[in-house]
Amino acid sequence: MFIINSLKHINIFSIKFKTFLLIFLTFVTFFSFSENKDPLPKVAKGVLDVKGVDFDTTKKIALDGEWEFYPFKEYAPEDFRLDNLNNEILKNKTFTIVPSPWNNNKIKEKKMGGRGYATYRLRIINLPRQRLGLKMNCINTAYKLWLNDKEIIEMGKIGKDKKSSFPKVIHKEIYFDPTSDQIEITINVANYFHKNGGIMESLFIGANQNIIRYKFYNVGIELFLLGGILIMGFYQLTLFLLRRKDTLPLFYSLFCFFISCNRP
Repeated sequence: MFIINSLKHINIFSIKFKTFLLIFLTFVTFFSFSENKDPLPKVAKGVLDVKGVDFDTTKKIALDGEWEFYPFKEYAPEDFRLDNLNNEILKNKTFTIVPSPWNNNKIKEKKMGGRGYATYRLRIINLPRQRLGLKMNCINTAYKLWLNDKEIIEMGKIGKDKKSSFPKVIHKEIYFDPTSDQIEITINVANYFHKNGGIMESLFIGANQNIIRYKFYNVGIELFLLGGILIMGFYQLTLFLLRRKDTLPLFYSLFCFFISCNRP
């Protein structure tokens, strides 16, 4: 009888889980097909040219590609205009693919490794004169960002060693009004708390309203997943309360609650 009841519980849970998974996949697929599928420009040699892109109909543009990269250098935007730093900047200038960890970038034939600090730089040209948004995602594990010469945000604390730095990884949206048809993005990044350093996920630019929609889309996905995990947790807890001799559902429910509490 115990085996039969257990099999019934497993079968019911399997059906509920498959139903939840089907609803979730349908939800994600619907929004995926609604994304813009037209080819969009990529960053090349530190420059992204968005000429001809309609920001109102294009939901967002990924800032993926070759960014300027200065390993173990902490440059501010004004440093790139100083005559006494021209030679040093040219000497240290390299390019790296974003998004990706900086670990394998070579300095004098030696890999950089995960820990350290660096400066990323990107110019976006032929921007429309309308309010825009910048979607910041995972950057390991602290950064400071400028738009042109204006410092916009600092996440965590940038430092040249672990003692002078502390981590803070939070997804963030930045909204701004371009004063010209081009903008310069400078990001100082430091990492001493994770095995991989650098810009780990795509950053996006788009019209203000489209970045807001993208934000709420991500929030919706997170809430949907959280709800599913909590439902599974309470379901397993109920199974344990009905049959206390079987402790497996208890541990499963505790695991679900732990995952729910640790979601960002």
